[in-house]
Amino acid sequence: MEFTYENQGTNTYLCCSLTDMEIDTMGLGMITNNRIQGFVPSIFTQIDGRKYVKYNVSSKVTMKQFFSGEVNRSRLVSVFAEIAGALIQAEEYMLDINSIVLDTDYIFVNVSDYSIEVIYVPVEIVNGGNTEAAMFFKNIMFTTRFDASENCDYVAEIINFLNRTGVFSILQFKELLERLKWQPQDFASEKGNEGTPGNSSVEVTNDTRKPMVRENAPEFAPKPERETKPAAILAKQVKAPDFGDFGVPNPQKQDNGAAPSAVPEKGISLFYLLQHYNKENAEAYKEQKEVKRQRKNESADKVPKEKKPPKEKKAKKEKGHKQKTADAAVSFSVPGQQNFLSASLENVKDVPVQHAMSLVADVQETAPIAVPAMQNQLPGNEGFGETEYFSQDTESNEGTVLMGADEGMQKMQPYLIRLKNNERIPLDKDIFRIGRGRESSDYAIPENKFVGHSHCHILAREGEYFIVDENSKNHTYVNGTMINNNAERKLSHGTIIGIANEEFEFRLF
Repeated sequence: MEFTYENQGTNTYLCCSLTDMEIDTMGLGMITNNRIQGFVPSIFTQIDGRKYVKYNVSSKVTMKQFFSGEVNRSRLVSVFAEIAGALIQAEEYMLDINSIVLDTDYIFVNVSDYSIEVIYVPVEIVNGGNTEAAMFFKNIMFTTRFDASENCDYVAEIINFLNRTGVFSILQFKELLERLKWQPQDFASEKGNEGTPGNSSVEVTNDTRKPMVRENAPEFAPKPERETKPAAILAKQVKAPDFGDFGVPNPQKQDNGAAPSAVPEKGISLFYLLQHYNKENAEAYKEQKEVKRQRKNESADKVPKEKKPPKEKKAKKEKGHKQKTADAAVSFSVPGQQNFLSASLENVKDVPVQHAMSLVADVQETAPIAVPAMQNQLPGNEGFGETEYFSQDTESNEGTVLMGADEGMQKMQPYLIRLKNNERIPLDKDIFRIGRGRESSDYAIPENKFVGHSHCHILAREGEYFIVDENSKNHTYVNGTMINNNAERKLSHGTIIGIANEEFEFRLF
């Protein structure tokens, strides 16, 4: 069988030649006279003795294009379920399942709702039947790149089902896909009955999706209440102290008018005297104070006075005066004295280099004296010239050299310029899709109804770029010439691309 694409106005047809082949008239009548869900609408034509079946694939992309790049859970499970549904529909309409073309190049997807349509060729084809369908799904599972940011447990579950021994059941496979389509990703598989690490206390049964608490979930006993005592008992056990006028406990009023406490053994403090003032306490406080004074004098007479270390104030003062004099000598400028700078610098021989350089700067600001020779004599002054850059020869006067850049090399960064508004669109993917649908396109034009949901894509391969039309109704143009559907057209720098009534300029740099 030979397939070719043909454009008729806004429609795109996939043509299959049936010349010299035995046609299944019953199957041909079914697909041409009925609109069967999951099958591409088809018409039968005969020109000059040649027989053709034409399939209307307008505004649909091939499954191969749809699965290019990373495939997420929703995309894979939805498309697989649609294909399984088409195989079930074939049995209901008494169509031979062997005549369905299970090839990703000839299975077409509507990117707006993930629905698919397969090709039915009304001729007798002998192949593996259900075994062929199982191998088709299995090959896709082993060649598809899945989205690693999702929980990929569903991938293992589908592969385990396809690896089962025995007859492959389309009905059971469809049931599995429908369950995976609506099953939350954080729940476990049907067989596991154990939650994922984030949901260890939830399990899913076979006939319900409601979370159910485990029977062996740990039970936490309530904490025993703290033992409390009646307020009357606490009042007897703890009695609030009576505070005096100064905010301290008053011993004269505690214990229901008991006698005041005796004089402290350590003596009478001023604070205690103020609280318990009387003649006896006042005289005792005076005697106590006099005794302390006598003891202090006696101890001072016994211990000889130590000589205090000499003060350093005078030395520091003299040193600061010398430093101030040196600074004044350097910072002060007398016009007409040519050797004044060299004479002044003799006073700062022991000054650090950094400080000496700051002194030179002060001299240059105060007096217009030329000192290029003196700058060369100062140590550490080599870095006061022009700014130097990495990997630059100091002896050459060439321009700045960029780090890591090869001479004569220009990095190629392809992008599109939308001529309508001069918008710059970087082509940062190997397959860059352009269309009206936001979810199915890398660059969406939702306001333009003439652009298809998935209109075209730009393909990057081995440093070259190609544009491919995805069976759009309003077609894709290169420099004003319409290109064939699903055919690669090479792009060069400055190429004008027409997407329906939108124009873009392709640039490599």
